[in-house]
Amino acid sequence: MGGAPAFAQGNGPPKFHKIEFTMYDDSVDPLNWLTHCEQFFWDQLTPASQRTWMASYHLTSDAQTWYYALEQDEGQPPWDRFKDLCRLRFEPPIRGTRLAELGRLPFHSTVEEFAGRFQVVLAHTQDISTGQKAELFVDMEMHDPSDL
Repeated sequence: MGGAPAFAQGNGPPKFHKIEFTMYDDSVDPLNWLTHCEQFFWDQLTPASQRTWMASYHLTSDAQTWYYALEQDEGQPPWDRFKDLCRLRFEPPIRGTRLAELGRLPFHSTVEEFAGRFQVVLAHTQDISTGQKAELFVDMEMHDPSDL
């Protein structure tokens, strides 16, 4: 009977977007790659049981070798464990805690450049309140930036 088809009314199969699943080769911090993986999985409705396999398929170079050894040691880990191990292996090293690293972050040139580096470290930091984040960022005034 008249009207739009059921799928046009939101009652049909899900609409999949053509998005690219990026490769990871361990040359940079894995945080952005893992975030892209999460976005891909969310958009494509990827079941949890398929996430580690799909991500591991997109590893290259030393990252692929690392995963091969991991799989030999413990089999295919669940997605959350894979993410934790990937961060542990490929994230930049820290001195002390992330909070201390934020507090020691040097100011080199512009507020914009500092804000970018601050955001990178902050992305790896958990359990810091919004007030603490703001206080640490504002403490850069001690460096007397010329473009404030």
